[in-house]
Amino acid sequence: MKINNYSKIDDHCILSKTEQILKNTNNRYQITLQIAQLSKIHKDEEMDIVDDSKMKPIIRTILELSQNYNINQQKSK
Repeated sequence: MKINNYSKIDDHCILSKTEQILKNTNNRYQITLQIAQLSKIHKDEEMDIVDDSKMKPIIRTILELSQNYNINQQKSK
């Protein structure tokens, strides 16, 4: 799935990605803080760039982190 394809991301996909991230971490509190901090950074970046982004920063962060976890899991196998 491409992150740039905003209109085709459904709620079920986002929920499953979030569950995947939470299952693959040892510290749920730490990953929650990481998601919040990255979302705030994404929000600030979007304010600087006049881009008509339809994706909320929290969703963008979840999708990026889930991709990172997939990459890290494939490397560890």
